[in-house]
Amino acid sequence: MRRLARAAALSLIVTICACVVGSLPAVANDEKLCIVAPSPEVGIGACARLIRSGRYRGHGLASAYNNRGYYLAETGDLTGSLEDLNRAIKIWPRDAVFFLTRGYVLGELGEVDRAIADANN
Repeated sequence: MRRLARAAALSLIVTICACVVGSLPAVANDEKLCIVAPSPEVGIGACARLIRSGRYRGHGLASAYNNRGYYLAETGDLTGSLEDLNRAIKIWPRDAVFFLTRGYVLGELGEVDRAIADANN
């Protein structure tokens, strides 16, 4: 009976380890796809998974929001894009790229003065 319990426990541990190790390439793939994706939809999904994963903080998390915001703008979801870009800037206000991306979206929304202010930030 003890052998059976040990075998079951070992089997469970091996399964858990295999699942964790098996998910590592998926995370690495999402990191790549969040930066350069074959389509906005693929990029949005990859960035969303990175954001939800809870593995990222600071600049990494802000970059995922910025990139998803860019992809959302590419699909025409300017409101969703602006929300993500605002989050990126709130998390990491020292990255000029985040301001430029938000400036682009603000320009598309017709908010030229705000877009210029972001470009000068």
